[in-house]
Amino acid sequence: LLQAGNQQHAAVDPRQLEQARKLQAAGGTLIFSGENQKEVSFLLYPDAPKLPELVHSTMALTTPETTIFYEGAMDWKTISSNEYHDSLPQPVQQALTQAGVDLAQLPQIFGGELGIIASWPAGAMIPSLLVAADVKDRARAEALLNSVFTSTGVQTATSESHGARVFSFPTVKLQ
Repeated sequence: LLQAGNQQHAAVDPRQLEQARKLQAAGGTLIFSGENQKEVSFLLYPDAPKLPELVHSTMALTTPETTIFYEGAMDWKTISSNEYHDSLPQPVQQALTQAGVDLAQLPQIFGGELGIIASWPAGAMIPSLLVAADVKDRARAEALLNSVFTSTGVQTATSESHGARVFSFPTVKLQ
């Protein structure tokens, strides 16, 4: 991984490579229990930021058809910093600016957990994907998402589920 990053040095910020070099160990386990499968991974990173403990709030959105569930804690201190913004590739910085996304505002808008749920019901041709985030300020979160979708030209449909606003993408096709 580091060698690939070194070879692509123009595309990868050197600060990101330096952070990757601090990684001391990685591991994981895969457990099968009947038709269920559980995977746990870890990284040993000496000066990792202290993040709040997960409360698994996005797990409530899973269904019996859930194939993959991932939940993680957001490091808003890092993500909202100018240093992080400056480490992003220039096209990403431009897209954020065009969409009116101010990374410094994200910790006031979103909570500490992000979940990704893939479901593949029997008979479906393709799986569905749900990205769920804790929201502190619903009005600002909806305004931010609408701004991003408008600036990128992505059409959405909205609905409510479990008290949450759900943005779906009816015109997005897999290639």
